[in-house]
Formats: sequence, C-alpha cells, structure tokens
Amino acid sequence: MALSGVEKARYAELANDILNKIVITGRRGFALVITALKKVVLNKPTQPPAQRIPEAILSRAQQLKDLLSEASMWIPMERKKRANPRYRKQIYEKRHAFERLVQSVVRNKIKDLRFMPLAQRKELIQGDCQKLKQQTDMAQARANLERRRLEMQAKDTLTKEEREKRDAEQEQHTLERIQWRIQLSEPMEVEGGENMQLSMNEVGRIAHLIDSDKYPEQQAMQLTQSFYLAKWLGSEAIYALIVQGKLVATIDKHLTLLTNPTDNQMRRLTCLAPFIAREMISVNDALETFMDEHCYTLLDNPDFQERTKTLAFNDTDKAILEMMGIVLPRRAELRASK
Repeated sequence: MALSGVEKARYAELANDILNKIVITGRRGFALVITALKKVVLNKPTQPPAQRIPEAILSRAQQLKDLLSEASMWIPMERKKRANPRYRKQIYEKRHAFERLVQSVVRNKIKDLRFMPLAQRKELIQGDCQKLKQQTDMAQARANLERRRLEMQAKDTLTKEEREKRDAEQEQHTLERIQWRIQLSEPMEVEGGENMQLSMNEVGRIAHLIDSDKYPEQQAMQLTQSFYLAKWLGSEAIYALIVQGKLVATIDKHLTLLTNPTDNQMRRLTCLAPFIAREMISVNDALETFMDEHCYTLLDNPDFQERTKTLAFNDTDKAILEMMGIVLPRRAELRASK
C-alpha cells in the first residue's frame, strides 16, 4: 500500500529537518557529509575520508539511521486489526515505503551536495558559518547567564566580609583591565627607539579575544610590552582564525604560536590565513610547507589577494599554491564527487 501525498510530505519533512541541521563550515565538509550519509544511513561501502568525520556530522547521520528504524512508530499497527493478514500486509508495505522515502531524501541530498556549483557552495558555507556563530553566541550567552545565576546563588551564602573582599577584587580587576586597554592604545617603543601605535580596531579585537576566553588574560597583559605581537594578534586575518577556532589557545602548540611566535611563523600564518580559513591548508602544514621569497612575493601581491577573495587564480597562482601544498577548490570538488 502506497503512502498518501500528505504522508509523503510529512515523512520527507522529518528527514529534511535533520539534514538541514547539518552544518558545513569548509570545503572539505561536503565530502565528509557525503561519506557519513553513505556509510551510516545507506550502509554503502566508502573509502576512508582524508580526515576524521566530525562528531556533529556523525550525530546527524545517526539520527537519520534511527529514523529509518522508527517506521513502526510513525506507522503503528492497530491492535484490533492485527489478526487481519491483509491489514498487516498493508502496514508492512507502508513501513517499507517510509524507509524507501527517507533513503530517497538522503540520496537526493548527497546528489545536491556532490553537484552543487562552486558559487552555491560558497554561499552555503557562509550561511552555515553564520548559523554556527549564532548558535555558539547563544550557547555562550546561556552559559554566562547560568554563571551569573550561580554567582548570585553563592553570594547569598557569603558573609559580609567575604562579599566585600570579592567585590573589591572584582573592582580591582575591572580597573586593571581598563588601565591595560589604555596602555595598549598608547604608543609603544620598538627596536630603534621608534614609537608605534595600534589602531582602535586592533585594540578592540584583542579585547574581544580576552572577553570571549579565546586568548589567555595573563599573557594578554604582557602585550603592552610587545607591539609586534599585539599588532599581529589584532590583525583582521589572525583575529578571524582565532575566532573561527583555527588557532586555539587551549592546544599547547597553538598557545606557543599565540604567545611566543617567531617572525617567520607570524609571516607564514598571516600570508596563508585566507587559505587556512577556507580549510585549504591546516595550521600545522602552513608552518612546515615550503615557502621561498617567490611565494611571499605572490602572497603579498595586492592583485593576488583580490583574486584570492573570489578564488579566481591564474595558472601561475595555481602552480605556486600547489607547490605549497594548498588544496585548490577544483580538487576539493573532485574529492567530494567520488
């Protein structure tokens, strides 16, 4: 017995609701999603992916697999009619139709991802990144509210002396942060006796990294004595990598990079930041890949930087980028379509 039009629409919506919650934040994400859906939901043999499939993607794929096994819940069998063989056959047929419908929705999703045009992929990635940022911000806001609630709850159990001590410490910390930000905004002396100054945007970015716990506050207090490190951290490119989670202070190797980088490391990460952000190369590979002055000359070229925004590379660009181990978009698309 076939499903009615209303039932088809309803059950397809169940599957699409789960699929629409899958977030793709980089070019390699397309191949990872396709592999997860094939392997977990459709039980098809797949080649091991180049990198580990994120737990968030596997979780959504498992939800779809669970949905397939829940056909009996969505299409129940009435107890009074179970003795009727014809009725049982109709229910079993509808359950099989339910499973085929869900699998068909998943196959269509795989097909859409595999053959999605580059411009549409970029738009999807941007939208999902924004969606993920909103979710992260909301989670952070909820965590902050819960922390304040617990603080208020703890406040009721403190003695007067304890409350006064805590309030004094908080006030002192606030004053120290204000003074630190003022000092960070003032001219700093660099080698040679010259005074140089951060822009207000750079100071604001650094302050946001501390407020969002993405940079250790203790090390941040020392930035008033290190102009070039502060300017590097406050640059738009490096700030974006930290906010996106490409550079994470809780990882020991990244913490060393963020607090005590060499001039070569700062230059490399700044030049390769657009490609790290697009997951064309990892942070570790960016630090180890071959780069000579020809590479830096290209990466520093304003015309090349404009081409990078639209990924409109010429043959010379592609040759140098491939030499540095950067995965170009066309190759990423080919991997996703396998």
